[in-house]
Amino acid sequence: MCHAHYGASKAWVQEEQFAALIANIPPVAIRPWRWCGTRFFVGQGVFIWVADNPADDDKKWYSVRVGAQTEQPVQFLKQLVDDKWDWRAL
Repeated sequence: MCHAHYGASKAWVQEEQFAALIANIPPVAIRPWRWCGTRFFVGQGVFIWVADNPADDDKKWYSVRVGAQTEQPVQFLKQLVDDKWDWRAL
């Protein structure tokens, strides 16, 4: 991810928004890591790292980092990312 010049990250992403982020990016065919249920998604020039982010409420939350080496693959994020995200370079 340190080589991704474009993308976004956020520590608290709700389940609905997470589903929209990965809708067209397939998961890497490995089991989730033990550490926070870490998973990876790769496709269409985009890499997504996600970890479960447990909270005290009944909702599912995720920490998410989306990255790409060029600007074009992350254009889909413009519909999903707002100024509440921790980092964004779109």
